[in-house]
Parts: sequence; structure tokens; C-alpha cells
Amino acid sequence: MTKQELTKIQNLYIKSIELLEIDVDSSLLLSRKILETLIHRYFEYKGITKKAPRAKYPILSNMIKKLYSKEIITDEIFNSMEFIRKKGNDGAHVSDKTAIKKTIHPVNPSIAKGSIKRVGTIIIWFLDNLEFDVNSLYLQALSLSKINKNHFAHNEEIIELSNMISTLCNSNLFNNPNKISDTALSINTSIIYDTELNELIQQIDKFCRKYINFHNNYVYNPSTQDQIKNWFGIKVKSSTKAFLEIYQEEYKYLQSWRKMMADRYII
Repeated sequence: MTKQELTKIQNLYIKSIELLEIDVDSSLLLSRKILETLIHRYFEYKGITKKAPRAKYPILSNMIKKLYSKEIITDEIFNSMEFIRKKGNDGAHVSDKTAIKKTIHPVNPSIAKGSIKRVGTIIIWFLDNLEFDVNSLYLQALSLSKINKNHFAHNEEIIELSNMISTLCNSNLFNNPNKISDTALSINTSIIYDTELNELIQQIDKFCRKYINFHNNYVYNPSTQDQIKNWFGIKVKSSTKAFLEIYQEEYKYLQSWRKMMADRYII
């Protein structure tokens, strides 16, 4: 798959999670869409015929059964695919009668959560079997699928990416801003398919560089300290405290982004 296709898959995956608390049916439908896209791409890459000779179009359930009959997928993967497919169908086929019933007895969000977890398993199966480069999609799927972390122990690139994201999300931005800025820049953005993560990387680098410049001016330029004193009416002894007083809103915003990415990626 192209980078654009994998970006689309990741965006759908993120959206299906965001819809959990808003529209469970749509979340289920998006999970099914991801499954369908991945299976179609798998058939194309492996050169497997998608439909029976007389069929007008390929049917997802038949494609899943074909993968199973050829022993391409395990019982666990087959069951996960069927769960996503069936629950996605339920989300898509809402008649007036079922809509009324769902108003009274809405679909349990845990079903959509289960579907998202299984989608993670399918994404990892897909990326592993087609040997695509490891990326943020793989790491997010690994986190949400609850697959044992040892699953990627052999993959040095994923481990490195996981550690760098952890550093970006958990490190104190003021203790060693040079190291954090270097970490942000050292992430190979060609394997990041999450646009929000890319934006976080840029924000952290910009923020750290801004703090480094501020700290240097504060420590080595007496006029800067005088300027800060005039702003606050008192002498601020710490460059970090002075910086946070000035850029507290930007810092809070960045912290909220870091938490969001930590929830998304850190296992």
C-alpha cells in the first residue's frame, strides 16, 4: 500500500475510536470499512481471485472464508474478521424499526470497542504478512489490540519508535530540551502516518527551541531579567518559571496534545 493509503487507514482507525462516545453505529461501520479495505488489498498483493466466476462483485464474507479455507488466517483472525464484518453490517443496516429500538436500547459501546480491538489485530496481521515498513499505524494497532508487547520484540525500528514517542510524551520539557528536540527531529517522519503525531513532533521541537533561546537570553543577558522584572513587578529567579508565566497557555495546549498521543501510542 502507498503511504497515502496507509494514512487513510490510520485516519479511519482514529475516527472510529473518536466516534465511540458519539455514534456507535458509525464506529462499527468504519471498523468494517477498514477490514474490507485491508482484505481487498491483501487479495490484490497476493494475486488471489476475489470472486466466483459468475459473481457480479466480490462479497466480503466469501473473501474471509477463502482466506480461512486456504489456511492463510488462523481461527482467531477468522473469528475477529467475522465479528467486525457482522457488527459493521448491523451498524450499516438501520431500518426505521431498528432505529426506534436502538433509541430505546442503544448499542453497547463495548461492542464497538471490541471491534476496534479486533481491527488492531487485523492491521498487525496485514502489515506482518505483507512486510510493509513498520510505522505509527502498526504501533497504534499494537496498543489497541492488546497483543503482547513481545510480538514486536524482534523489530528494532518499532521498539525505537515506541521509545522515542514515549520520550516525547513523558519527558520534562525543561530538564533537557536539547535532547527532546533532537529526539523529535530524529524520528523518521517517512514512517509516521499519523498527521497529528507529525504536528506534535513539530510543536515540541519549536517549543523546546523557544525555551532554549529564552533560557540563554535570561541567563546571559541581564537586560532580559530586568524586562521580566518590569513585567511581573518582582524578580523571577528561575528562567523556567519566567518562561511558563509568559507561555503558560502554549504549554498547557502542548501538554494536552502529549497526553492524547500517549493514550494513543504508549503501551
